[in-house]
Amino acid sequence: MDYMYATNTTRTSDVSSTSSTTGVASVSESELDQVLGLSIVSDYDTQLAAIAQIMQQELQQKEEIRQEITALTSLYTQPETTEADGNVYVELTVDEATQLNLTTTASQVLDGSGNIIGYKMLKTDFKEVVDTAVENKQMELAQLNSNSEMTMIQVQSLVEQRKNAMMLLSNLIAARNSGMQAIIQNMKS
Repeated sequence: MDYMYATNTTRTSDVSSTSSTTGVASVSESELDQVLGLSIVSDYDTQLAAIAQIMQQELQQKEEIRQEITALTSLYTQPETTEADGNVYVELTVDEATQLNLTTTASQVLDGSGNIIGYKMLKTDFKEVVDTAVENKQMELAQLNSNSEMTMIQVQSLVEQRKNAMMLLSNLIAARNSGMQAIIQNMKS
């Protein structure tokens, strides 16, 4: 069975025969099946490429979070000072205090001109703040890992669907070839 459809341009790679005066192409059923099959496979490939980009972004996010966790845990080794009141304080740079959002809660360390050169905080309070920050980053990482697992399930499903579409297309072409060979054999005999 042949199908007719209108075309805007004449491209011999898309159709078997084209009438240049009418702009109407005649496509056999087998050609249409092949084009549709390849289109479906192409759709799966496009979806897989999009998922690959998402997975790459998630991988970068995971690496950034791991680096942040490493930076946070390195803060446990900050210099300590024992004040006259017997309390142990942790000394922080301005950047470290900003990273932990401690600029409003930690005590400022000023130079002779009154400029902020750092911060200090009770060691027990500081440890609690860092522990919370590390836990939050670990939860972010766990969420990304969970998302990755779901994405991998989606990838497996798409790969399976793509494989099935390719097998269907291959079987369809093989069946048509077998039918054509049978006709040719019948004509020879």
